[in-house]
Amino acid sequence: MCALVDNKYSVLMDSFVAFTGIRSDARESGKVDLSQIDWVFPTTLLPVITFLRCNPGYQCVPPREPQVDCYIGRMLSKGYSADRLGKSYVPIVPLPVNQRELNPLLKQLYVLNSEGRDLGGENAFKLLIGEMVNNIFEHSAFGHAFVMAQKYANKGFVELCFCDDGVGIHGSLKRPVWCLTTT
Repeated sequence: MCALVDNKYSVLMDSFVAFTGIRSDARESGKVDLSQIDWVFPTTLLPVITFLRCNPGYQCVPPREPQVDCYIGRMLSKGYSADRLGKSYVPIVPLPVNQRELNPLLKQLYVLNSEGRDLGGENAFKLLIGEMVNNIFEHSAFGHAFVMAQKYANKGFVELCFCDDGVGIHGSLKRPVWCLTTT
């Protein structure tokens, strides 16, 4: 079990390192080059797409691997509708400006993850997702925020990814929370 858990953390770190490499190369060359990617996890894809949406002047070079290019196209399918979602994924969906409009999207994330039954229980899972979403809305001051998820049934895990272009933890801690005035 420990090796499996360690492997999942390794995949997460490897995915983030892949994104930072793509972003770094893009800043030098002016293009986001995905041509060498032969597999992509949400923790690489969603930050890349967020980077592209926040920096529309960058050219994007698509993957050479047709299956990866097709997968990215499917994840970028326009228009969120619960009827259009796959049984094993939630495509890249922008978070609405109004947090109250999130319920249909959150419901799909819960269903994809078996309501959290395999992840510490329904209450714990929904609390975790709620906390992540609340942090984005309350602290990040985002201009763009997205979510996507992919279920890997054969590998026994679901990758759920939120990404925003907000101020980050460091930036949110710099903002005043309250002010005391005396007269």
